[in-house]
Amino acid sequence: MRKRGGLTLDWFVISKKTINRVIFSIIAFILLIIGGYFAKLYIEQRLKDQPISSSARLLRVEGRVTIKKHSSGATENATTSTILEPEDTIQTGTDSYAVIQYEDGSIYNIKPGSTIIFKENTANSTERRVANQVTTGTVSIRTSAESGTHIVTLPHSSANINKDSDTTLSSNGEKDSIQVLQGSVKVSTATGIEIVTSDEYLAVAKEGTTRSKLPPAPRIKNPQNGAQFLLPQNDTAIELSWEPIEGVDHYKVMVSAALTFPPQALSLNRDGIVDTKIKWVNPAEGNYYWRVQGITKDGIEGRWSDTPAFLVKIQRQGGKELPLRITKTNEINFFLVEVEGITKPGAFVKINDRPQIQADSKGFFKADVSFPPGTRSRTLVIEAIDNNGNKGNLTQIL
Repeated sequence: MRKRGGLTLDWFVISKKTINRVIFSIIAFILLIIGGYFAKLYIEQRLKDQPISSSARLLRVEGRVTIKKHSSGATENATTSTILEPEDTIQTGTDSYAVIQYEDGSIYNIKPGSTIIFKENTANSTERRVANQVTTGTVSIRTSAESGTHIVTLPHSSANINKDSDTTLSSNGEKDSIQVLQGSVKVSTATGIEIVTSDEYLAVAKEGTTRSKLPPAPRIKNPQNGAQFLLPQNDTAIELSWEPIEGVDHYKVMVSAALTFPPQALSLNRDGIVDTKIKWVNPAEGNYYWRVQGITKDGIEGRWSDTPAFLVKIQRQGGKELPLRITKTNEINFFLVEVEGITKPGAFVKINDRPQIQADSKGFFKADVSFPPGTRSRTLVIEAIDNNGNKGNLTQIL
């Protein structure tokens, strides 16, 4: 130790070996940090790229629907809480159906009498893949605009369904049917690749493929949307009618209390109708929807019509006379007159040959009444009737 002025200096001797150890430790620590960082990135990327199971849930189950579990071989009744796993088999009864929803928003509607094998539902960073197998029966599939790859294998073909498509796939073992209402489907067969687009039908069998156009939707005549019927208690019937479609062999008609037309809610389900009208005999009271579909001689089902809603009321026995009067007539021209009037609130009103209308909560009614060409004298014949069978009648010459 030396003293220089008032300052004391301490000298320490550090060996070269100690300096090397310190430097090595610092370098090792830095390398450890760098290695850990890259290991973290590697693991995250592997996890990101690794396919993971994605959820598919039974959105709806109606009737007897069973799931044969691949893992145990046991068969159990399906419920909306059932977890679907690869190789599980879904089977619907003859009057049952199931609806499956995938994470990408796609919906699978498994129709009655179908057997579907749930094959795959996976996702990674670049693709979502859903694969199912139709052994027999029918499944309608609506893919979303954001859906991934959806593949359905049938006995004679394989269908790759594109985004934002609406298609129905079915097989009876001898023939596969691919019907596309919207979007497009890529179909692989033994003879090559077929692209089926909107309003097209493709049949695939051992002998080859047959392509055709779907019949268009029939135009509804009666009853129109909002129609109301007040019917007597006995011997009642409502006539359903529609415009004919060229090339159609017969029609199928459904009437349902539910807009989705589930099997258990069908009040009328008639196939093989060769005429363009049918009578629905003795309907019960209630609100209903109806639709009609054209079917070709080869069994190709066309688009369903619109689904008008109508109301049915059954009149009770009654003997009171309802109040009924015309409050205003507005002559649009000689053959068209606007009529306003008052009767019992909620009563059904019929003017000449027009369909029934219903008075509002204050008893007010309004309707346009037309007269055929050549009419020289115009007469209004008005009848009002309530749910109890009470009536009011009025005749007025204009």
